[in-house]
Amino acid sequence: MSSAVPSETTETKSFKAIGKSTEESQTRRARFMRGARRAFSVADVELSPLNLRWWIAFTRLVSQRISEQRLPQVAASLTFTTVLSLVPLATVVLAIFTAFPMFDRLQLSLQGYLIDSFFPETLSETILTYVTQFSDKAKGLTAIGIVFLVITALTTMFTVDRVFNQIWNVKRQRSTMNKVVLYWAVLSLAPVLIGLSISVSTALIGETMAGVNPVLGGMFPALNLIPLTLTVLAFAFIYRIVPNRAVHWKDALVGGVLAAVLFEISKRAFAAYITHFPSYTALYGALAAFPIFLLWIYVSWIIVLLGASTVAALPVARTGYWNPSNRPGERWLQGLSVLVELEKSRQQEKPGMTMEELRVFAKVPPDQLDEILSLLIDHGVIGLLAIVRGDDRFALICDPANISAEVVAKALWYDPSLTSEWAARLPQSTAKLTEFQEEFIRRPRLSQWLELTPC
Repeated sequence: MSSAVPSETTETKSFKAIGKSTEESQTRRARFMRGARRAFSVADVELSPLNLRWWIAFTRLVSQRISEQRLPQVAASLTFTTVLSLVPLATVVLAIFTAFPMFDRLQLSLQGYLIDSFFPETLSETILTYVTQFSDKAKGLTAIGIVFLVITALTTMFTVDRVFNQIWNVKRQRSTMNKVVLYWAVLSLAPVLIGLSISVSTALIGETMAGVNPVLGGMFPALNLIPLTLTVLAFAFIYRIVPNRAVHWKDALVGGVLAAVLFEISKRAFAAYITHFPSYTALYGALAAFPIFLLWIYVSWIIVLLGASTVAALPVARTGYWNPSNRPGERWLQGLSVLVELEKSRQQEKPGMTMEELRVFAKVPPDQLDEILSLLIDHGVIGLLAIVRGDDRFALICDPANISAEVVAKALWYDPSLTSEWAARLPQSTAKLTEFQEEFIRRPRLSQWLELTPC
């Protein structure tokens, strides 16, 4: 018996050691998981771009917006539209460009720049040949044919306008006349600006190569970046001007750089794939250029829409509103915060507030803010003081002490999701929110609501 005791003690110690080792392993695993959750958590609204968590949260936000708005399907639709409208667009742009005698000799340079900047090397020659042939034939069109070309080009621009406003969640659309004026100006000015840029860059490179300007000789590598810089500015201009919302130039430039870099990478990868894996040529023969062209247009639209989603998400990220949700009553409380700020502006006799000011002071994300402002405008509570893109100022057009609370209640308060059934199922805070709404709706004047709304 005495010899069995040490044996049991040894086994017990062994089991304890194993148990302790297992416990330590579980503790380390638990610490690792807690650290991972903290690293990937986006609950902290005080994140900074200098923090890895900010980039993780921002990537998740952009991915969520792309998924919700079904941008891959939208890119497929735009691919079909582009194929139908490419020739009319190219014809209109080249016709405007060659209307200026000083740019007539640069037509081939413009064509080469557009093709080389936006198409892989393996496709550029084929596409340039077809576009040139179609454009030459289009010169013999009648007046009705020219009008049809212009209408087709503008219709394509309208489609892009609708898609971009969808990405920015814009509720207030431009009028048809404003769209026509804007996009006709784009079609008219873009070729001229590109022509000026090509003229300047061609002159600088020519002087450098000839040794006329030795100062520029050391900058020759930088001059090679001119096409990429023009592409960045082109994308930034699109992201800045197309959405019916004020977009900061710095945000637009971020999207422009992203889209331009992805374009360059995609062009090189696309050209390398076609060169080293010529399966399309073997399968389709002489028709290989068409499916390759369709695939490239689709990839191009994916890149353009990705850049647009990134630009649209940047203001949302600055508010720290990482997890947009449709919580019951959220729009109502956000709307009251907006009205509180507008009432302060009215009392201080300020000329209204811009959307950016409302976003900062009311702490409402731009997507939700645009919807709230549209609802309040439709119900006659607020109005626009200046209909100038990027400088729209909003103001109360009534005295809260004299307007019935019912008007604002119809715009913001009524929320069918706040029923007694949901209030019982959801946490206690939702039930309190329901009670808060009921208390507010019993007050007859808007001013009484705003006095109780926390700033």
